[in-house]
Amino acid sequence: IRAGGFEYSPGTLHIYSDSLLTLPAIIGIGGGGGLLLLVIIAVLIAYKRKSRDADRTLKRLQLQMDNLESRVALECKEAFAELQTDIHELTQELDGAGIPFLDYRTYAMRVLFPGIEDHPVLKEMEVRVSTPSTKLHTETN
Repeated sequence: IRAGGFEYSPGTLHIYSDSLLTLPAIIGIGGGGGLLLLVIIAVLIAYKRKSRDADRTLKRLQLQMDNLESRVALECKEAFAELQTDIHELTQELDGAGIPFLDYRTYAMRVLFPGIEDHPVLKEMEVRVSTPSTKLHTETN
């Protein structure tokens, strides 16, 4: 440096680039980002596969439930038809004789006291009515 009559040398001047990241740092960040991207893609693929398997299982179970429901409905229809036929046959058998029934006393005895033919509760109560003789006394004046 020259200024006036003076000459001065400050030393060597080093000029650095404006980039704060070095080449190894840039390669490391790029590799880490790529690895992270691969992990995210792998997770998404696994999720998609699990979701597809779950959907397939759900459809299979729904199909099994529909088949079971149709079999039960068919069995119910057949049972209903058989029951209707049985009722029709029963009514045809009872047309001549009528429906058998018991009188109230016999029915109550069989329901309330099954197996006991001679229960004391069902016997007629024997009540002796004694009429005291009352004498009327009339006094004459």
